[in-house]
Amino acid sequence: EDAAHPTIPNESTHPCLDEPVSEIEDDISPDLPKSDIDEQQAKQSLIREEGLGYWRILNDKLILRFLMSNFAVDGEVLYKLMCVSKAWYQFASWERIWKLFALKLSPGDFMYDVTWRQTAKNIKMRLDKEDMEREQGELYDDFPTERYDFDFRVEGFYSAYMFKKWYRSMQDLRSFEYETSGVPRVSRMTKQEFVDNYDRPRRPCIFTDIVPNWPSFNSWSPDQLVERFGDCVLKCAQYNIDRDRVKMTVAQYVHYMRNNNDDSPLYVFDSGFADRIPQLLEEYEIPEYFWVDYFSVFGPKRPPFRWVILGPQRSGTSFHVDPNGTGAWNALLHGRKRWAIYPPDIIPPGIRATVDKDGYIIDFKSPNMLKWYYEVYPTLPPYLRPIEIIQRKGDMIYVPPGWWHGIVNIDETVSCTQNFVNEQNLNLAVDFLYNQGEKRMLEFFQHRLQQITPEAYKYVKRKTKKLEMADRLRIVEEQEERIRNLEEQLLQCKRQTSTD
Repeated sequence: EDAAHPTIPNESTHPCLDEPVSEIEDDISPDLPKSDIDEQQAKQSLIREEGLGYWRILNDKLILRFLMSNFAVDGEVLYKLMCVSKAWYQFASWERIWKLFALKLSPGDFMYDVTWRQTAKNIKMRLDKEDMEREQGELYDDFPTERYDFDFRVEGFYSAYMFKKWYRSMQDLRSFEYETSGVPRVSRMTKQEFVDNYDRPRRPCIFTDIVPNWPSFNSWSPDQLVERFGDCVLKCAQYNIDRDRVKMTVAQYVHYMRNNNDDSPLYVFDSGFADRIPQLLEEYEIPEYFWVDYFSVFGPKRPPFRWVILGPQRSGTSFHVDPNGTGAWNALLHGRKRWAIYPPDIIPPGIRATVDKDGYIIDFKSPNMLKWYYEVYPTLPPYLRPIEIIQRKGDMIYVPPGWWHGIVNIDETVSCTQNFVNEQNLNLAVDFLYNQGEKRMLEFFQHRLQQITPEAYKYVKRKTKKLEMADRLRIVEEQEERIRNLEEQLLQCKRQTSTD
């Protein structure tokens, strides 16, 4: 398949990719005599079984999850495990574990250095030096850090689980372009045309004539942001295992962005940028189509609603629906993004969603978007494939409320986005708040609307009363159903007694 329709290596490139690890061939040439192939397979099985001991009964995923849950907080233990055997060296040296350890040591203020293992060592040395300086009351030169020989190779060991993640991390996505028809590119549109054609019917579109007029259009490349705001702090979407948000300066993040080989890279998704870098807020404007925003009445109590976003290739956001019944716009200032979107009535394949009896999604789990493209997307028949968009610099995508969307960055990207509630999706926002049990938030919303926009207040009040009435009727119906069931059970008991 071409680069726009990716797939992980299958039987044609590695005949045993999905087989148990103990049975996998590693670097076995099909031209070898059968006796030599059998010898290599036996060697490979021996390395794993003898190297892991009793742990060999677990598959690779369970072993790695155990290490990540228990030993990613202790680099010394990981180093000791790497010395046990070739098999344990492969597991304990896995980059994802060292990434967890590095972020545990320091969820911010670090410079990525070739690999997460080297980065973790640098952080540990720096922290040890700072501890000594505090204890001794004097400053020391930086401790020298030994460089690793990363060409060390373990022969005869193969892990399908680790290979898939490594394979994704090695992909160059610059040719990862594919776009379906159906999402129009629009310009010079009046507000009423937008309402009639896209906002009210909840259809996505791409504005092409808004972002090029912003000051940020030619001043938000990664290099320009480093030059202007290199020491300012940004927040990533990820947390470490202590639930501390990962934070990096702009300069540190851009360095990481250009040097990492993660299959799921750190991704700046910062809702508090306006407090730390207020100049950014002054360099873009909310389009007139989205000026009406009823959630603005919350003031400082408003849930997060605007973000600055930076990410390298392979980063992105997994499938989700924007919260609180909001719609959104997303403006791209640098690079390219590949979007996959589904209308509200179609849950994307590969998503595990919990739905209540009224059809509302209570919870869902979505895989990493690049993983979805490599493992789910190739299996989909044409009628289940998403609507796809390539967003380029200067494009602003309107995402209607309720639409599922997932994004993969195919270049380094810089963008900004904002959620809103207007006349067209006010009913969805009220539904969402009510069904999520946010009664106090809904009451505060009504109170503020009453002071600022009486018409919207009256609508929300009527809508809330209807929802409350529907709840009461549902409770009555459930009680009547229980009574009917009890009466039926009692009648059956009487019949059984009379028969006896």
